[in-house]
This record gives sequence, C-alpha cells and structure tokens, in this order.
Amino acid sequence: VASARMEEELVVVRAWSAEGAARCIQRQHRRSVKMAGDPTASAQAQAHAPPSPSSRRPMFIGAALLVLLAVNSALNQSLDESGLPVLIVSGKPLSPAATATERVRFRTSLSRAAATAAKDATHGAIRVEVLEQRPPSADADAHTDADADAASGKSFTIVQVCARGHESAELVPEIAARLEMGAVERLVTVFPERAKWRLPAAAVAKGELPPLGASTLLSQHIAFTVKPEHADAFAREWPVFGYSSLNEPGVVRCDLLRRASAPNAFLARKVFRNRSARISHEASAHFAEWRQRVSHMLQTDERDEDSLNTVFPPSTIVPFRTQWAS
Repeated sequence: VASARMEEELVVVRAWSAEGAARCIQRQHRRSVKMAGDPTASAQAQAHAPPSPSSRRPMFIGAALLVLLAVNSALNQSLDESGLPVLIVSGKPLSPAATATERVRFRTSLSRAAATAAKDATHGAIRVEVLEQRPPSADADAHTDADADAASGKSFTIVQVCARGHESAELVPEIAARLEMGAVERLVTVFPERAKWRLPAAAVAKGELPPLGASTLLSQHIAFTVKPEHADAFAREWPVFGYSSLNEPGVVRCDLLRRASAPNAFLARKVFRNRSARISHEASAHFAEWRQRVSHMLQTDERDEDSLNTVFPPSTIVPFRTQWAS
C-alpha cells in the first residue's frame, strides 16, 4: 500500500510491489492533469465512473431485504399453511370378530399396518389414524383396552393424511385389505398448520419413566354445512378457537377439515382425554364465543356427529403420553 499527495488530494493505491504502486500513482496523476485541462472529459469520466462502495450499499441492503422476504414467505407457506389431502373411510372387518380377544388382535393388526404406512413414502401418507365406532350408549369413559372392549363397536374409521401432491392417493393397501370399506371421503386440512399433522416421535426421553398401560381417547367428528358466502370466514374463525381449545388440559386435538368436493362443508375433529374433558370443553367460554360468532354462518343448526374411540396412534396412562397431540 502506498500513498502520495497530489495537489491537495491524497491518493492511496494497493499493488503487488512498490514499482506497481508508483505506476498507479503516476497514471492517476496524469488522469487528474488531463481532467483539470478539459472540463468536458472530467464530466464524462464522472458520468461513466463506477458507483462508489458507499452508493452501492443501499442497493445491496435492498436486495438482501427482498431475498429475506422471499425466503420468509416460502417458509411461511411450507410450515404455517395447511391444505393437506385427507382420506376418511369407514368399514368393518372382512371376518367379524366374535370375541374380545379377536377384536384386540384385529386392532393390533390395523395399528401395525397404520404405523408401517406412515413410515413408507410410497403411497404419500404422512399420518394414518385408526378409530373405532363408539356406541351412543357408551356414557362411561374408556381408559383401558378392557374398558374399550366393553364400549366399542365393530365399525372402524381410517383417517389418512397425505403429503402435498398426493390429492388422488388411495387408502394404503395394507389397511384396505383388512376392511370391507364404504365410500371414501376426500377432504383438505384447514387447521392446524401443515407441520403439526405429522406423527410426533414416540421415543422416551432420558430420565423419563417408561410408559405403563394403554389409554383410549375419545374422538368427536362433527359435520358443518356453512352458507357458501361465509365459507372462508368460517375457516378463518377456527384457528383462534382451536388454539384456545388446545390450552384446555383435556383437549388433545381440535382440527378442522374441508370437503374437497364442497368448499362450504366442513368436518371438525376433536380428540379428548375422556368424556369429562369433552363436557368441560363444551361448557367453556371460548366455545360459547365461537358459537356466537359463527351461528349466522351456518346453513342449518342440524349437524352430523360421530363419537369414536382411538386405536392408533397409541396413548399411555402413566405417564400420560400420546402421539395424537398436535
């Protein structure tokens, strides 16, 4: 690095050697003399001169902000939005289970098939749930497999959530081969966001007690028909209600799905630890506020409702741990 003062102007150059630095200073001196004698050349040189680093800094900052905004938008779209394709189908075992032992074996086979399907990306499924129809007369809470045997029906409901791009996927063959299936319903997730539809890890953390006992949760499926002009507003009202519900100790999930063939038809899917948690939820203040906000949006006050017992993913009693949680 060398410097030289030329007519009250300090010139600093960087070169590989002192000779190179001297030549740079000489060229700068000749250029300055030439411009001083020719004002037109000086103006042209300034017009064609590259922008200084200080003038380029705002452009770099602006470009960096645009890139960050684009990345943030892409991440929000991939993580916060929902819109995953869902299949729901009900069916009965091809060979009816006559005894409690046979029902337990059939549930176990369905659970293993669902666990395998969720890990196999071939069919696009990222989550497969198995539920068993709960008879209307089952008023008592079912906490164990033995309790569930006394209160469970013979019809099963399969909920298969697929990754984006698998809108036309079919039910995984391992489960379809075990059931006499009814009509397949195709829906799209609205709430919660996409990342919370994947099954959480089931590994026991260091220092935690191993789980004891199997717990059966209560699932509630409610169909809503909304006035077409209020369909999007109904969907926007759900997240606030859903997050408020998930803060309740007995609420495990509070999902909303939309029928693919009828955008004004919704399916609310809630999962509770027991029947007492469901009663407390329906008596909560945020439930009453939500009903008041959406009552004018509903096409009819009548609604189809199903009560089911969870089979897969599993849940444990002590300590309470479940892969149903979002």
